[in-house]
Order: sequence, then structure tokens, then C-alpha cells
Amino acid sequence: MIDVEEALYKKKDEVEMLEIPDNMEQKLRDALSKKSIRLPISGIAGVLIFALIFSYSFDVLAYYGKKITGYDKIMSGSIKKLNEDGRGQEINKSCVFSNGVEVTLAGIMFDGEELVAFIKIHNTKDKLSSNIPLCTLKGLKPSGYSRKSEQIVFNDDYTAVVKESFEAPKFYEKWMKIDIVYTNSGMSEIQSIPFTLNRNEAIKQEIKEDIGKQVLIGDYNIKFDYISASRMSTKINGKIIPLNDNVAKGFNKSNNFGDFEGPNLVFDIAANGENVIRSTGARSSSSGGDISFTNESEAMPEGLRILELKNIRLEWLKYVDKEIDITLDTRNEVITDDLIIKKVELENDTMNVTISSKGIPMIGAFEGGTQLEQINFDEFKYDGRSNELVDRVYKFKGNVKNMKLRVDWIRYSEITDKSIEIPVD
Repeated sequence: MIDVEEALYKKKDEVEMLEIPDNMEQKLRDALSKKSIRLPISGIAGVLIFALIFSYSFDVLAYYGKKITGYDKIMSGSIKKLNEDGRGQEINKSCVFSNGVEVTLAGIMFDGEELVAFIKIHNTKDKLSSNIPLCTLKGLKPSGYSRKSEQIVFNDDYTAVVKESFEAPKFYEKWMKIDIVYTNSGMSEIQSIPFTLNRNEAIKQEIKEDIGKQVLIGDYNIKFDYISASRMSTKINGKIIPLNDNVAKGFNKSNNFGDFEGPNLVFDIAANGENVIRSTGARSSSSGGDISFTNESEAMPEGLRILELKNIRLEWLKYVDKEIDITLDTRNEVITDDLIIKKVELENDTMNVTISSKGIPMIGAFEGGTQLEQINFDEFKYDGRSNELVDRVYKFKGNVKNMKLRVDWIRYSEITDKSIEIPVD
């Protein structure tokens, strides 16, 4: 049995040293169209390997780089900047389902970690339902490419735009497709949009290196293994390892909705000692008591010299879901066994709500249907959990006598004062 991927890797470097005539691809096409050639299995594999690497290394197709328009609502940060620079690969191919729903693949962006597809869904007959088609990325890899995330924005009753993120295609992929499954009235229909992956438009990986550092937080060892970064995104991989059986049993465990006993790793990434890179998400999977994590952030700034991982912490969330009427007369209102509203005071145009808790409540204040702005939103961001009740003053902008206080979650955290520096070569 021929391992195509292994063979490709073995041949890749030597084929890249070849000098190929500009018109070679056309000559091969002309020859193949005129004759039927019989080859043994080993010969077929060799031709396949050569053809694949040839087509990836010498991309002679038209230039695809162009700004992808109409997707501003689902673009932000580095993706938005890359699009403004015209770094998207334009596709603009569509398929139409029998119920009149048209799906258009407008374009893609990709680097060594992910491929992001920009898709428009439009119903030409009726209003678009919330039943959005399921998209999968396919190529030579038999199992396809797993979807990492999805963001949907409805422009109006008939049109939605979608940003789909998939794992990065293998280096040998070129001719790919997005399979789209649409289920309507219990019946599923599948369509495909094929496209050619232009590797000239890939976002270059600027950092790819091992970190190999760790910190201790409570009963857990946090290992930071690897970082990769491009102008598109930053990925940091590692493991969380419980240090005793007691914490391992409750690791990543959920008793019921929103009552999480297992930890969630959070940290800040500072570039050149100043800019904090915005986090865009995280994924994790557990195996054998350990948990592997991937932290995803925005792209690194230009002129990068050093990265620092700081404010490294483990967080637990407890779901509260309570709404309380409060006034200036409210005193010592017990919400849970470790959350008390001690008092409410008016200071000029600011409502000061003193809350006593062991963790950090995530709170919203409302007057009628309007939410009041919290002035000190990030003040308790790095506070850890306490065994005793701690008083904190939440400040809301507004001069009101009656309002509702909504408590969704309580966040408990353990934080280390150690940081990790990553020199950039």
C-alpha cells in the first residue's frame, strides 16, 4: 500500500530544486489529451507525486489576491487588515439548492494553521430560516478537514454571511471543494463548490518554534509547548497536567449546565513589552487525565522582538442566573452562599454597588430595558478567588433610584505571578 503523504514529503525537497520550463504544464495537458498512457502502479504513484508537487510549487494560474467585499460584519482584527491589504483569494462560485437557497463561496484566507472561508447564503424565494447549511472542507485527505469555528451574521431576512474556519490543508492539497449539506423539511440535499488553492496567496508563517517552558498554578502544571504565528493569527499549544488524583477526578468536569469544576486556562500575550494581543478563542481536549490546549489570538505586530505570556491563570465558572431588584435602600441582600449585595450608593452620576464575594461576579445593571455602562469593567480582571468574602465596588454610569442587577456567572481563578518570555529569532 502506497503512503502518498509520506512519499510526497520525501520527494518535495528534491522536486523543488528542479527548473521547470514555463510551458511545461500546457505541454503535459496537450499530451494527455491526445494519448492514453498505461503505467504500472508504482509509475502512477510517481507521476501523481510529481504532478502534485509540481502544481503546488509552480502555481501558474491567475493571480487571485483581491479584497473580499460584503463581509465587513464578520471581519475584525488581523483578518480585517489582511482583507484591506487585498490578501484574500477570491473564489466567487455558487450553488443553488432545490428550495431556492443560493450559497456563494466568495473567497478564502489561509496560513499554516487554518483556512477561513467567507460564504454568503441567500434565499431567492422565501425568508431565510435559521437552518443554516453545514459546510465541510474536502481535498485529498480522506477524512477531510475539521471545522474549528463558525460566525454568522444576518444582513436581512433573505441574506446571511458566514465565516467558517477549518484546520489548515495539508501541503499537498491544491484542488479542493466545500461540500454543503442543506436540510429542509427533514430532507437533506448536498452540493459542492470546487476551487483551486493558490499557495502564492498563503499567509506566511513568521514564527514557528518550541517554547518548552512551564508554570505551576495550584495543583496543576501548565506546559507551554509550541507557538506558530503569521499575519493572520497566533497559536500557542500546550498541556495542563493535574498533579494529584483528587484534582484529576474533577478535571474538566461539569455537573450540570454552567457549573464547571474543571479549569479553563487564560493568559495574556504581550508583544515587545507593550501591546497585548487580543485573544480570539481557545480549544481543548482531554486524554489520560491531561488536557491539551490551543490558544488562538490575533496576529503579531510588525517589528516583533519578544513575546511575553503573563497573567497566566486558571478559571472556573459557576452559573448563577439571577436577577434582583435593588434600590438605594438595599442592604445585605444574599444572592448565594458566597455572594452578597451589601449596599447601593449614589455618587454624582455613578451608582456604586458594593458586593461581597469569594469569586468575581459577572454583573449587569439595567434601568428598564437599558443596560447601564460599567465604568470599572476590568478592575477585578486579575483578582483570584478567596476563602473569605471580599468587598468590591462595581461602578455603573447613571443616576437612577431603581434598577435591576443581573448576575450571570461567578468566576473563580488562581493566578501566578510568573511570566514566560519567548525570544523571536
